[in-house]
Amino acid sequence: MEALREWVLGICIAAVAASIVKIISPSGGMQRTMKVISAVFMLCIIISPLIGEVSFDFDAESYAVEIPDSSELSERIEEQTDIYTKAQLKALIETYLKREGIERAHISIIMERDENSQISVIRADVYVEDEFMHLTQQAKQNIEKELGAQIMFYSYNDA
Repeated sequence: MEALREWVLGICIAAVAASIVKIISPSGGMQRTMKVISAVFMLCIIISPLIGEVSFDFDAESYAVEIPDSSELSERIEEQTDIYTKAQLKALIETYLKREGIERAHISIIMERDENSQISVIRADVYVEDEFMHLTQQAKQNIEKELGAQIMFYSYNDA
């Protein structure tokens, strides 16, 4: 009998809560969403005796989330930044090379970080086919002037 009384009391409290939510929710899409949530909540309260007593075991150890320490997180961020920076530099150099008429180049970016984690581009090694080697001198001057980084051109045969 006590369980029946608690169940009815739960339905009444849920109905009052759903009514309050309906009154204070703004009109439009949000009100419809709140109606659906209230209806699902009411349905759960009503059918709760049918599904039996539901228990949730929130054991702290079984749900522990491992958060990396700040140094590990910083390393990951630096790695991702390096990858992104190299990709952007390669794309930029490819654009300059295409402007000079050089196609199908393979680009290798050599970078380093100083003690303040600032990135310095040491140089870019660009491997081109023999047919484009005569265009590399002008491309080298233009790219070094634009980017301020040393560019080295190599023939596929030299690699």
